Amino acid sequence: QTCALPIYEEYVGQTEAVDTVEVRARVSGLLEKQSFEDGGRVAAGSVLFVIDQQPYIAALEQAKAALALAQAQHLNSKQQLDRVRPLAKERALSQQDLDTAVAKEAIDAATENAARAQLRTAELNLDYTTIRAPRDGVISKALIKAGGLVNASTTLLTTLYSVNPIYVNFTVSERSEEHT
Repeated sequence: QTCALPIYEEYVGQTEAVDTVEVRARVSGLLEKQSFEDGGRVAAGSVLFVIDQQPYIAALEQAKAALALAQAQHLNSKQQLDRVRPLAKERALSQQDLDTAVAKEAIDAATENAARAQLRTAELNLDYTTIRAPRDGVISKALIKAGGLVNASTTLLTTLYSVNPIYVNFTVSERSEEHT
C-alpha cells in the first residue's frame, strides 16, 4: 500500500513593489520639515516634506501687486480708448491717435493676462513647497534632512513603494523541479 506524502520545499524569496515612485520636489529651497517616519506607511495626499515657503509667499505677493498694477493700467487705457473713439468719429482726432489708443489698450490687456499667468505660477510654486504622497504605500528613509538644500526636479527626497499587490521573486533549483 502506497501513501502519498506532500513534499515541502523552502525557498528564499524577495518581495518587490509593483509600483515605485521617486519623490522629488518641484521647487528649490531649504527643507524645513519631514512629516513621516522613515520606513513607515503613508496615505495618499499626506504631507511628506515642507520646503521653506517664505520666498514663495513673497513671490506670490509680488505677483498679486503686478497684477493689480496691470489691471489699473488696462482700465486706464480702456477709458482712454472710450474717450478717443467718439472724437475720432467726429474727426476731432487723428487716425494715428486712435490707432495709438487701440494699441495701448491691446498691450495693456496682454500685460494683464501675463500678470495673471505670473500670479498662477506663483500660487503653484507656493503649493509645490508642500510635498504630498502621490499614493498609499511604504516610504523609505528621507535622503535629505531638515536644513538640507533641495534642487527642483533633481534632488531625490525619498522613494515610495506600493504594498498591495506586491511581487515575490525567488529561484527554484533544477533539483527541486524534479520533485514536482
